[in-house]
Amino acid sequence: MLAFPWTATTNPTSGDHAANGGFRDGVRGAIEALVAEGLVDRDRIGIMGWSATGERVLNQLTFSDAPIRAATILDGDSNTVLSMAVTYGAKDNIQGRKEQTNEGLPFGESLERWIRNDPSLHTNCIKAALRIETYGPISLNNWDIYALLRRQYKAAEMVVIPAGAHALSRPSERMISLQGNVDWYRFWLKGEERSELILPNETAAALKDQYLRWRQMTELKRADDAKPGCAPPIGGS
Repeated sequence: MLAFPWTATTNPTSGDHAANGGFRDGVRGAIEALVAEGLVDRDRIGIMGWSATGERVLNQLTFSDAPIRAATILDGDSNTVLSMAVTYGAKDNIQGRKEQTNEGLPFGESLERWIRNDPSLHTNCIKAALRIETYGPISLNNWDIYALLRRQYKAAEMVVIPAGAHALSRPSERMISLQGNVDWYRFWLKGEERSELILPNETAAALKDQYLRWRQMTELKRADDAKPGCAPPIGGS
């Protein structure tokens, strides 16, 4: 497991647009280095991102051809037009950061740049099996990503924890997230399935359905992987 920083610690880039590209390049470089040293299997790479790093991971999956087989975005931010709309009025300058990341606003003279950088407009480029976790009573960020991936019959799953805070604190909620991700990566990276009941109120039928659903996704991913590779716009982040 490699913990990656939010921004580069040496020669850091300036601005959110460049930082997104730097994160992409850093992840690809780390993968290539670890593969070259024989420490990881190129066909068994996963990535996770929580909160703002979820946005970095989304852009990584969309605008890079790094060999990532499975991924998770945990209550992540997003630089999509849907996220721009639903976070209107937020007090943490989150909209300003989206504008910096996408090189402008989604209208007027900067529309073309926004289109180039908005991951929701390039979901056909996402190849990884993607688990999206969202915390709180309603789904905001990344619902568009999930819906568009499902529309294309790609391997995607959304897990909603309705009472969850942005940083999960209840043991039962943390267990759903932690064990759910252990299951997700064991399945996609190692082909393993859990048989014992572990989660709160989990039933044998629910566990069976989980793997039935994921095995069906395997067929979808196999078909998607057989399609020609995507060529996202240069400069997307």
